Amino acid sequence: MWIKSNTDTVYQNEKLKSLTRYRFDKVKERAKLKQSVSRLVNNLFPELETLVPTPHMLSAYNVITVDDLDGFSDELQQDMEQIVKSQSEKTKSN
Repeated sequence: MWIKSNTDTVYQNEKLKSLTRYRFDKVKERAKLKQSVSRLVNNLFPELETLVPTPHMLSAYNVITVDDLDGFSDELQQDMEQIVKSQSEKTKSN
């Protein structure tokens, strides 16, 4: 019977901790992006708030296409594209 050495277990635990921290950092980063988008959407499209329960629904992102943001910064357009992509992937995985 083969028994794993203690160093293998320690290594795996450290790796798991590292991945967990990375995940939490990404979740925090995503939350900040969503807050920024919420503020921008509420300022740019105040009527959307009455139409959908949250601006983070895929259908709400599809209503606000990147073409609607032509006069705005490239960074804002990229953020919206990234969020739409991540929401699409999230919907597909469920």
